[in-house]
Amino acid sequence: MTTQEMTIDVSDLAEGFGLHPDEVLALIRSGKIAGRLYAGQDEDAETYACVFFHANQRLTLVVDETGALLRRSKVNFGDPPLPQGMHRGPGAEQKQVQRRSS
Repeated sequence: MTTQEMTIDVSDLAEGFGLHPDEVLALIRSGKIAGRLYAGQDEDAETYACVFFHANQRLTLVVDETGALLRRSKVNFGDPPLPQGMHRGPGAEQKQVQRRSS
């Protein structure tokens, strides 16, 4: 893996959001799941925070350089919409995430 490309297993997203993998793919294609990628710095170097947004939830997957899942966390805001401030990721440098056609 390079910093130009990041592959996340759809099953990690599905488990994190409590959805079926096929449902996750459909939501990504329709733009209802979006994400950002942040490169770790200092003691978090060689790790990446992949932050995904769906409805009123923010899912963060921390992975190593091989894409192996190290940690997962989810914030669910219930009925209120996701606050704009929660659309920001950790204080690390943001990398652009490009969608690949399948």
